[in-house]
Amino acid sequence: MSGLHEVHLLEWSMPQPGFPAGQLLPQMHLQRNLIAIIDDSPTVRKVIETCLRREQYAVIAFNTGIDAVRWYQEQLQAPIPALIFLDITMPKMDGYQVAQTLKRDLRFAASVLIMLSRHAGLLERIKARLAGCQAYLTKPCPTEKLVQTVHTYLEDPAMAERREADGSCEW
Repeated sequence: MSGLHEVHLLEWSMPQPGFPAGQLLPQMHLQRNLIAIIDDSPTVRKVIETCLRREQYAVIAFNTGIDAVRWYQEQLQAPIPALIFLDITMPKMDGYQVAQTLKRDLRFAASVLIMLSRHAGLLERIKARLAGCQAYLTKPCPTEKLVQTVHTYLEDPAMAERREADGSCEW
């Protein structure tokens, strides 16, 4: 297959959500221009989506973590976003739980997770890092900063790795 839905078979030994260990599974390629937004605020979702579409990114948005996780569990052939913005405070499943759930799914192993929250404390940042997030932005986040962060992680992954290693990333 070619294009958006390139499929490769991958065998893994660790059980994945919905799959027994050792089963051959479809492994999707990362969609480099696809960004997911998981936030319960319609205003935040719309502002981020508009900002990213202006930069020529494709956007998929979910209003809860449960909606996102369920959708990806049901849509095994869905393109995997290269970057995911997560809010911390959402009903039923918070951003930390969503991050941990996505990172346990091998399809999201290379996805960049960025926590976007009104909480600015050190404890929240540490919890986000432990949950698998690569960066943390505090709301309200200027759109220029949002775009700069996206470009850093998607346009120049080597720079993003250097910034993480030297501690100059958004922590």
